[in-house]
Amino acid sequence: MKEMSSPAQMSKRKRLLFFIAVMLSNVAVMGDMPLYIITANIYGEFPNSTGVVNYVLSGPPLLLILASLAAPFLLKKISKRNLLITGAVLFTIGSVFGVAINSAGWMALTRTLVGIGQGLVNVCAVALICDVYVDKKVRARYIGFYNGSMNAVGILFGYFSGVIAAGSTWQNVFKLYYASIPMLIMIILFVPNIGSQEPLVEESAESGAAKANQPKRFGFIFWEMIICYFVIAMLCMVIAYFLSVYVEENALGDTTLLGTANSVAQIIAFLGCMVFGPIYQKLRRRTLTLALLLAVITFALWFFVRGSAVLYVILCIETLSYGLLMNYGYMAGPLMAPAGKENMAISLATFAYGFASFVSTYFVTFLMSVLKTDSITDLLGVFFVIAIAIFVFDLISSFVTRKQTSGLLNQ
Repeated sequence: MKEMSSPAQMSKRKRLLFFIAVMLSNVAVMGDMPLYIITANIYGEFPNSTGVVNYVLSGPPLLLILASLAAPFLLKKISKRNLLITGAVLFTIGSVFGVAINSAGWMALTRTLVGIGQGLVNVCAVALICDVYVDKKVRARYIGFYNGSMNAVGILFGYFSGVIAAGSTWQNVFKLYYASIPMLIMIILFVPNIGSQEPLVEESAESGAAKANQPKRFGFIFWEMIICYFVIAMLCMVIAYFLSVYVEENALGDTTLLGTANSVAQIIAFLGCMVFGPIYQKLRRRTLTLALLLAVITFALWFFVRGSAVLYVILCIETLSYGLLMNYGYMAGPLMAPAGKENMAISLATFAYGFASFVSTYFVTFLMSVLKTDSITDLLGVFFVIAIAIFVFDLISSFVTRKQTSGLLNQ
């Protein structure tokens, strides 16, 4: 595709097709959703390969971490479009052929491709959105739409994974990954080759003042956001990976319940992402505090309440919290970054949730050994305490850094 001198040259039709292609890239970003539904099935299929299955579940997030950290450096040599295509190809191959051989080792191999692909796709997709939509209000709205489409994909993956797993063999769930093929085609056809180093708009007095306010390095307010995002994401990933185990422990239902509850939660998260733009414009820095408050409510309910009906409510609040955190990280992160380090800010936000996903299963194993239990339900009180601690940490941080944060996010 011919390299474009500026996103301003894109017609409305090309922008629409571009954004549809970027939204479809969430097939890769949400590629782990079907595995949340069939975690217990995979462990049951390979009882003598627990270590390998642990990697199948938590290994790709580690590779996502490495790929996302490598992405800013790769983007100095490769265009965002080409790196996005590379990630999409890796994900498509790894996911479509995920159970071509009924072997834990084979799954580990294909999931390696999936993890690398997810990291490259996520960083490049968000970076392209930031390139194309320069105005902060417009960018906040489209980042919300992008993450909303992520939830939409999660709705479909969650619902159909539960239905397929309940009515067929768990391997058939992998047929959902055929959706990655049209994703790849759309990316190849409609994502333009935007130069990564070129200025996107002429510098105005306002943009010059904004540059003057930019920090020289990643400061405390950025790392505080990353820490909060990481800790809450880790707790949410524990719930995601072990939800089927929790449901079995408390005799709440089967995979159909899991699929339906996840789908309902993703619908609520989708609606939340659709209105992220106005929420961010109203709350700015307080968006992070709101997300953490919702996390405290979530883990309070996990700890104190049981029941299949309330499961829907808890998952809805949890996905709202996580969605706000992700949207805020991708929106505020580049604004807190030093000049020229915006792609690195996106990469670090992606790193935070990838690393959270990776360590989540090991965190659970550690807690179970310390508390001498093999029940995920017994750990919920610990999660509640951690959520409260992070919320208090954020309240103190927001008060101490209020002037600096206001200068960066309210410009």
